Amino acid sequence: MSIRWIAFLLIPFFLFAKVYDCFPFFNEVEQLKIRLSELDDVVDVFVLVEATKTFQGKDKELLFEKNKQEFKPFLKKIVHVVVEDMPEGKNHWVRDYHQRNSIMRGLKDAKENDLILIGDVDEIPKNAVIAQIKKTGKMGERYVLGNRYFWGYLNKWAQKIPRFRKWDKTNPEVPEWPGTIVVFFKDLKQHSPEALRGIRKRDPSYKVIWNAGWHFSWQGGVDRIITKVESYAHTEYNNAWKKNPQNIKKSLENKEPFLKDGSDEGLFVPIDDSFPKYIRDNQAYFEELGWIKKID
Repeated sequence: MSIRWIAFLLIPFFLFAKVYDCFPFFNEVEQLKIRLSELDDVVDVFVLVEATKTFQGKDKELLFEKNKQEFKPFLKKIVHVVVEDMPEGKNHWVRDYHQRNSIMRGLKDAKENDLILIGDVDEIPKNAVIAQIKKTGKMGERYVLGNRYFWGYLNKWAQKIPRFRKWDKTNPEVPEWPGTIVVFFKDLKQHSPEALRGIRKRDPSYKVIWNAGWHFSWQGGVDRIITKVESYAHTEYNNAWKKNPQNIKKSLENKEPFLKDGSDEGLFVPIDDSFPKYIRDNQAYFEELGWIKKID
């Protein structure tokens, strides 16, 4: 056997694996642009799962399909899974879980040693973190990516969110959001996307990588926030107070807590190198859109 073939066989098999980035999609067009741009050169396939009903059971149009041309550079990598069989009934969480578990419909070609990212579209992993996991990860390992949490504005850094992994001595001073999980397909196919994601906060088998991404949540201003309240699985928030535009505006400016634990309160920070490149390159656009709060 030649030296070349010996060297080839010594290369870890997972270096040849594909990376699948999988997430449910609702209406987060801007966050999707940030995500695709950040991960394009480390992800082989994006599995975007969109349903024809909201988690609260209302009919919804397919917004990715409607805006598809805005994603032309990425379309060859995107598998668009349309979920038309959302469960009926009053249990909103069943619909939430069903849409996430429909990720499996986009993984028909996945191999056991492929890396699978599972998260929400606004939980954006860092490019370098995924590249490192692909390089050094070992079959059977599970990862959860700690995210800096931004609420209401792309640059409103929420620093009072509940801390997960309190026992972890490496836990950063400012609590982070438990975002995307990274697992091997061999592991995933023995469980389900929702099952593996659901235990990420408490299961010690997950290796935590801190400062591994960004969670840009509740973005888009008053109208988008009302739409989210009327659509997502936390129906306890679907009330008159949460849908009052004046209350939302106060919360966006840290003058009134929106979430019951006050975790929406945050610090307005400048856009710097710690943010995704797409946001830095398009800062003026996001400021005009009202997604970045200008700091005097």
